[in-house]
Amino acid sequence: ILASPNGTADAWTNVAAPDVPASLEGVTWESVNSQFLVVGAADTVLTGDGVTWTREDLGDLAGSRNLKDAAWLGDRYIAVGNNGAILTSNIDGSQWTLQDAGAALANTALNAVAYDTARIVVVGTNGTILTSVDGVAWDLQAQPTNNDLNDITWDGTQFVAVGSNDTVLTSDDGLAWTSHRAGTADINFVAVTQWDSGLPAGPVLGIAGSSGTFVIGPDNDPGIIVPTGTNEQLGGMTWVGNGDAPGYFVIVGNDGTVLTARYE
Repeated sequence: ILASPNGTADAWTNVAAPDVPASLEGVTWESVNSQFLVVGAADTVLTGDGVTWTREDLGDLAGSRNLKDAAWLGDRYIAVGNNGAILTSNIDGSQWTLQDAGAALANTALNAVAYDTARIVVVGTNGTILTSVDGVAWDLQAQPTNNDLNDITWDGTQFVAVGSNDTVLTSDDGLAWTSHRAGTADINFVAVTQWDSGLPAGPVLGIAGSSGTFVIGPDNDPGIIVPTGTNEQLGGMTWVGNGDAPGYFVIVGNDGTVLTARYE
């Protein structure tokens, strides 16, 4: 786990939790508990302030799961992972319950989850899309694609999911999906996020993936491909900004790659 005050001029500091050898795959932040929550392989769940970490005990859950992503639902967390794993927690992430996604998803990797205050949407391999209004009962939606879906976000007006083979999908409600043309070729998109500062008024989407690819406005058919100066596989991205100063995307990837892209 690496941390930086801004991801630009200030250095990155190793803030890894001690004695946690598992691969860590997803992270989220929420202000109710004022904490980060990190998930990973072997049922790993860490909570903390970004410096000090607590490893939560999931030993009362049968089996073990490799968790890929987590999200805050307003009053609890949700985490998803391999073999159709869906877990929900209490308010502070210290207690977890294994939910039943259905036997049909027993061999499906669930890669990412997003929430719009009304519906939870989970995406995974082979175009899998699951929805729920309570995190307990789940509906398997018709697959708009057979490509793997690797990440999803809610940008304030729509869900946006991205995946392999240049896949970009949008949906107002998580049920009906529209496919878009990002303008790329043979790119495996693995990350999507949006301009969160409130300025400009409309959200600005960014997606990142293989071959150092970064695209702004991927739902514009086509989007704007932004040269990054690298061919490294990009693996995650977030938005930094509070509306008081120009904001920017921070993108990370293989071999220690860290990129910043300011919207002007």
